[in-house]
Amino acid sequence: MSTIDDITIMNGIKAGNSKDVEMLFDKYSQSLLRHIHRITFNKEISEDILNETFMTIIQKINFYKDLTEEGQTFKAWIFRIATNEAIDVIRKEKREKIKRESLIATTSTPEHCSTEEQLQSVQNQGVIHSLMMELPTIQRIVINLKIKEDMSYLEISRVCGYSIESVKQALFKARLNLQKKLDLSEGAI
Repeated sequence: MSTIDDITIMNGIKAGNSKDVEMLFDKYSQSLLRHIHRITFNKEISEDILNETFMTIIQKINFYKDLTEEGQTFKAWIFRIATNEAIDVIRKEKREKIKRESLIATTSTPEHCSTEEQLQSVQNQGVIHSLMMELPTIQRIVINLKIKEDMSYLEISRVCGYSIESVKQALFKARLNLQKKLDLSEGAI
């Protein structure tokens, strides 16, 4: 269905046609933004990552090889780029957070959030949103790609760079973890 369109768009981008870049953006920007936001849970950061993703796609368009028989669709390729960009940002933020926490720990006593603040946070974000945030990054990515983007195991494996069995395992663990967390949160209410 969209493979022919994607090939036409790719060839246009390779030829330097700016209209094809706009077509690519129009076609994939919303689904990529949703995917990235499900990883970062931050609108501004997600928009920045989306821009970086499209820059990377344009820069590396010549590296894409149409291997649809192996599950390497253009959609999977660009989602892989977006996933990698998002994970890079998360890693960078974690390193910076560790540095900040280390600095704070050496200069002052840590402050703890009150129970009221924690409950307010859960109410504001929504139960599912907060439970998703607690999942390990790969589980969050896999479950979002499967449920929200309706990707096959093969496509998800290409996006994440894992075997199909690893994807299935991560998806199973994500669902199991969500169920456990949901049961715990319902018990606390």
